[in-house]
Amino acid sequence: MYRSDRIGRKGGGLCIFVRDCLTVDVVTLPTVHEDQHLHELLYLIIKKQSDTYLFLLAYHPPRPVYKPNSLVNRLTSDVSF
Repeated sequence: MYRSDRIGRKGGGLCIFVRDCLTVDVVTLPTVHEDQHLHELLYLIIKKQSDTYLFLLAYHPPRPVYKPNSLVNRLTSDVSF
């Protein structure tokens, strides 16, 4: 189980269950966005035999406390990182 709990807020967050036969690495990127702490994201590299997959888990709430465009900009820059 891999999870990213909400910081400073009650409930919520991200969680994913991965079979134990797969190799998983959590990806941590440097802080470059001013409202980065508001985005709920979890990046994983999952390997199955010779195949490698990048999983980007994101939660975008119905009424976010950030500008929706900031999440799109962050995802775009994180993927190109």
